[in-house]
Amino acid sequence: MATDAPPSKDPPHTGFIQQRLQTPTRKVVVVAAGIGSVVGAFVGVIHLVGILFPPAKPLTATISPLARPLLNQTLGDFLGSHPGAVPGTFTAKQRQTNGDVFTVRLELKGAERALLTWSELDGNTKQPVPVAPWVPTQATIGGNQQLTRDVWAPIALVGDSMFLRFTVTVPGRTDPIAVEDGPIVPIG
Repeated sequence: MATDAPPSKDPPHTGFIQQRLQTPTRKVVVVAAGIGSVVGAFVGVIHLVGILFPPAKPLTATISPLARPLLNQTLGDFLGSHPGAVPGTFTAKQRQTNGDVFTVRLELKGAERALLTWSELDGNTKQPVPVAPWVPTQATIGGNQQLTRDVWAPIALVGDSMFLRFTVTVPGRTDPIAVEDGPIVPIG
C-alpha cells in the first residue's frame, strides 16, 4: 500500500505576484482596489449628471450705440430706407413726424431670443421724455448673434437735448441683461 510521504517544508511553487499577494500587503492592495472602484463610480455618476443636466449657457449681451446719429429724418423717410424695420401702419401725419436715427450694435449670447427696447430721455435731467403710444420702442432680436440695428425716435418736444437708453431683456427674466445710453444729441 502506499505510504504517505511526510509533508514538505518547502512552500508550494508559486509565482512572484502570488507570493506578494499572500503577504500582509495583500490587504492594502485589496483596500486600494476598493477605493479605486468607489472613486471611479463617483466620477462616472458626476459625468452622467453633467450629461443629463448640462450647465446653463452664460447669458450675455453687449450694446454699443454709435456716436453719431442721423438727425432730422421723418418716420416716413426712415421706413422708406428701412423696410420692415418697424412693424405696424402709420397715418400720414405720423409718417411726417421728425426724428433722429440712432445706430446700435448688439451682441447676444446664450439666449434663443431677446427684446431690445429703447426709451427717450432728456439730455440734461436724465428723466424719461413722454412719447406718443404709436412710437416704436422695441424690436425682437434672434439669439446668439451680432447685429447692427437702426432705430428711429421722435425729436423730444421738451428740453434742449435728448438721448436713448437701450435695454436688452430675455423671456423669463425680470432684470435686464444689458443697459447702455446712446449719445446725447441737441434738439432744434
